[in-house]
This record gives sequence, C-alpha cells and structure tokens, in this order.
Amino acid sequence: MHKHIIIVGGGTAGWSTAAILSTNTDITITILDPSNIPIIGVGESTLPHLHLAHRAMKLPILQTNEWANSVDATIKLGIGFENFYTKNSRWLHPFLDAADIDRITLAKAIRYGYYKNIDNQWDFASKYTWAGSRLKNGFIERTDWFTNYKTAANGGGGAFHINAVKYSALLKTTVKDRPNVRLIDSVVSNIKQNDLGEIESIVLDNGQQVTADLYIDCTGFASILSNAVESPWTSVSDRLFVDQALVVQLPYIKEQLQKTNLTTCTGLSSGWVFNIPLDTRIGTGYIHASRYIDSDNAKLEFKDYLTNRWGYNLEDIDLRLIKFRTGFRPNLWHKNVVSIGLSGFFCEPIESTAIAIANYAVMLLNEYMQAKNIPLQTFKDKFNLEMKEQHNDILDFVTAHYQLTARDDSAFWKDYKNLPLPNNITNLMNEFVNQHRESTLDDNKFHSLIGRKVGMFHLWSYTALFLGNKIIPQNCKA
Repeated sequence: MHKHIIIVGGGTAGWSTAAILSTNTDITITILDPSNIPIIGVGESTLPHLHLAHRAMKLPILQTNEWANSVDATIKLGIGFENFYTKNSRWLHPFLDAADIDRITLAKAIRYGYYKNIDNQWDFASKYTWAGSRLKNGFIERTDWFTNYKTAANGGGGAFHINAVKYSALLKTTVKDRPNVRLIDSVVSNIKQNDLGEIESIVLDNGQQVTADLYIDCTGFASILSNAVESPWTSVSDRLFVDQALVVQLPYIKEQLQKTNLTTCTGLSSGWVFNIPLDTRIGTGYIHASRYIDSDNAKLEFKDYLTNRWGYNLEDIDLRLIKFRTGFRPNLWHKNVVSIGLSGFFCEPIESTAIAIANYAVMLLNEYMQAKNIPLQTFKDKFNLEMKEQHNDILDFVTAHYQLTARDDSAFWKDYKNLPLPNNITNLMNEFVNQHRESTLDDNKFHSLIGRKVGMFHLWSYTALFLGNKIIPQNCKA
C-alpha cells in the first residue's frame, strides 16, 4: 500500500516514528532531519507505555540498561501533585506494578473500606501500591533498577525521566543504520501539491525534490506538512487554560531531597511547576496561563518558588519562555499526511502524555500498514477514530485535575472550580462514590461509563485522582 514514507522532522517524535515503522522491511523510510535546527529540551518525563514502544522499535540496545545510561535517565514510579486540591495538600498517581497485583490489592482495599483508616490518598497509595511502597523506601538508582527489578524494568512497572536531546540522538544513531532508512540533512524550502491539495513532492533547500506514498509530520508546533494540506486544528483553550512555560535546567543543590523517582507537579497561582530529576541535573518549569498572569509576574513567582523551596540564587536562574497551544487535529491522518507528536496533539505537559500518545499513534499506524486487503479509506477512518478516542481520554483526565480543585485563592483556580465536568466524568464519579461491596467498579463498567473502548488512563488512574480530591466511596468514609 505504502512503499515509501517520508518523515519530516527529527527529535524524539521523528526518530521514534522512524524506529517503529522501519521494522517493516517492506517499506522504505526517508527522514528529513536538518542538523542546523537545534533541539530544545529541559528533560522529559515518560509513562510506562515507553516499554511498549521500545519493544515495537526492536532495537537491541533498548532491551538493556545501556540506553538508560546514555540518556541520563532516572527511574520514575509515578507523578506527585502538590497544591492542586488545596494549598498544602498532595496526592500520588502511582504507576501500577507489571504483574497487575496492584489492581487486586486496590480493589480489595476499596471494597472493604480500608481507606477510612488512613489519613490521606498519599498514605493510601504508599500502603496499597507497589510504586507507592518503594517511593517511601527511598531513591532507587538506575543500576539497582535493572539489576533488582528486572520484571518491572522490562515489563512496564515503571517509567523514566530522560534527557530528550540525548534520547533522540541515541535513536538517530541506531536507526539510521537500518538498510531501509535514509537520512537527509536538509531543510524543506517548498511543498508542491496536486489538484486535490495532497503533497506531490517536497523541495529541499539544496534544490532536490523528494516524493513518497505517505508523509509524516514530526515538525512540532511548526506543523509544516499538516498546515500545507490544511489539516484542521481544534483548540481546547476553553478547557485547558495554560499556554506557555518558563523553563530552566538547574544543578542539584539538595540532591537527597530533589532527586526522587517521581515527577512532581506543584500548583502556583496561575498554573503549576514541574520538577523532572535527571541523573545529573533537574529540568523544571512553570506551566502557566498568560490570561491570568503576565510573563514578568510569572518569572517573579517562579523564581520565588525556586529560591524559597530549594535555595537557588536568583543569579543562577536564566529562564526561557516557551509558548504553546493546546488542542488536536480531529483527523491525524488528513489527505496524504499523518501528524505525529506536537504537530497533531498537545494537551499540556501534565501527566506526561506527549511521548506516549505519539508512540501509540505510530504503533497503531504500523499495525494497520501491515494489514492485508483493507481499503485505504477504511484504514484511515479506523486510525483516526481510535486516535480521537485517545485524545478525548487524555483531555478528560487532564482537565479533571483542575476541575476537582477546592482552591479559590486566585482567578485561575476559581474559574477551573466553576468549569462544569463532562457528563461521563460526573457519571463515573457518582458511581465511584456509591459503589459498595457487592458491586464495586470493574474495567467493563469503567469503559461503559467513560464512553470509550480505548484510552491512556484506566480505572485506577481515576481512583487516584478521585481520592486525591477527597471524592471517597461511601463505604470508605470514616
């Protein structure tokens, strides 16, 4: 069906796409990755879905700890949320164990009302989940992870904080040597289209023209190919208020406190601060909404947080402003272009979905491309429909992090508090509260209530979210 694919854009999205699709030796991959365009990275936080992508890439290095060593990785067992429900509150979204024992343990704890004997959700997660108990016992070094936690390291019981620049460089070094992959170090200077508005050829800055059966846009927010074929974009700024970030890379100054197996999100007046602890440094930033705070005041608030929380000197903090848009393309595959990564979907950094959803799209595309005797339009429709479900799943879950707040100390949090929940989340929440021993929620009931067959987040992700926001089953109330 598609014998030659051109990927425009390198970085994590481009080289992950090339790594997965090039496992199909029936197709040829050309990737346009200009070396004169720098990759910006402050550290990247991943989900356990990364294990699935690594298996799909079929690169031997990714099945050892060598790749983790080369990208300054630290082990990530979950995401911590501070000052989201109220100031001075916190809750934990733990990653479940690879053997699924957590699901049984959590179901039993909910069914028999054990939560009433525990002060808060963080302590509950620490007692009844594999990740929570290990976070309580102190930092797990990368070497120990691959030596002592082999099932989790290879099966998905945890994720990683990585240096995204080094990660994409690692993929580039290994994938470009595959016989069906060709790398062109050049910039797109022009795009030629046919009468249907499809891409006919790409003109490079050296005058060369390249053509393919299918084009994949991994150019991030620039969206060079997606915009050329006029692929529609749906904004979700009415649901997700944040639209820019102040970011910085910092050295450790209190390593024992700062270096954890956890991505931490801390609510401020008009957004939240992420903390991603890599092996040799920290990536941190203030994700905020420009409609509620201007850049100068955001800088002051963020610097105040960094100095008061950790003791950094103002002179050492050189902030960089990154603007972004939240939204998605209703059809990731439009005409003969597939939008992968930030060119197709971005739901702000909370819950670390960017790499995971990009990889999911490519794995799904790869699966469909190997199917036989399926008409192209059927192929496209199925792909687009499943990705819509994934996007809606992420949007619902992420937005609920804000909507369930009890904070009313700033306009940002007040407006979220007054933003109505979607009906499916309201129904799920009511069922969660009213469940009892004889009819506890299960995965089938969850999917029925949420209205989707597929999704990035499952019943136990919502369990953490609800408990963290004081939404407690009747039989668990003290």
